[in-house]
Amino acid sequence: MINYNRLKGIIFGLTASAVWGSFYPVSRLIFGNELEKYDELYISALRVALSFIVMTPFLWIGNSRKVLKSNWKKDIPWFILLALSCLGEAVLVFISTKYTTAARASLMANTAPIFTAIIAFFMVREALNRSKIAGMILGFLGITLAVLSNGSDTFTGGCSTLYGDLLALGSGVCWAFFTVAGEKVANRYGGMFSTAVTAGIGTIFIFLIVFLSGAQIRFDFSWKAWLGLLYLGGGVNGLNIGLWYMALKYLRPGELGGFGYITALLAIALSVIFVNERFSWSFILAIPLVLCGIYLMLRKSSKDV
Repeated sequence: MINYNRLKGIIFGLTASAVWGSFYPVSRLIFGNELEKYDELYISALRVALSFIVMTPFLWIGNSRKVLKSNWKKDIPWFILLALSCLGEAVLVFISTKYTTAARASLMANTAPIFTAIIAFFMVREALNRSKIAGMILGFLGITLAVLSNGSDTFTGGCSTLYGDLLALGSGVCWAFFTVAGEKVANRYGGMFSTAVTAGIGTIFIFLIVFLSGAQIRFDFSWKAWLGLLYLGGGVNGLNIGLWYMALKYLRPGELGGFGYITALLAIALSVIFVNERFSWSFILAIPLVLCGIYLMLRKSSKDV
């Protein structure tokens, strides 16, 4: 018998993962040269603000606002925590695409399922079985091999990409925490409302950081940059996170995190097509190691649900 709730979660998770796959090559393609002109922190702030603007209508749909008014003392701290972790992910992964290639950033950021399983074990006691442990080991081996490998694309030659790789890896840790910590909030308020509140709080925080840091504020972007900001902010950062949280209503965090392997595969394919990504043999070997590790974790958790 078909479990339709589980099917909904899979559809939402797959859709979000597929759209996220475009984030890396699109960022690299549109901002590969533009980021030399603009402050990365300010660009990230605009992305977060655009996501909030797109998500604002969802604040007025349903009765979630009334529920939040009744539980704000208990839940607002969670929303703040989620906003900070989401900011960490958004800023780190975006800046990483300036210093490393799209495929490398995607592979590093999509190690999030590994960290999701670890964080879920400590926060919500989600089981760590032999399949997940084996998957984590394979994943870490793949990460190590990828970091030690070389790669290039249209915007970078043979220069070191280690700094960007580590930024993308850090974004994966932030996203893992965001996924695990957001499960209860998503179940109580719904994915779109939760995303709208998180984006609103995140916008306040990141613009405070922009002003306090003295980041350069300007608006003379090219039309490509504005189009990229609208897509990456309103689309990928806004609606897509809402879909992710909607999936959390039907799937466990560790299980949902496993969909990252789809994002990585799609990002790698698109980066070859659009930004002329070139791989070393060691990086090519790292790809199946990471993806097989993630698959092992997803396959086992599917049986546990």
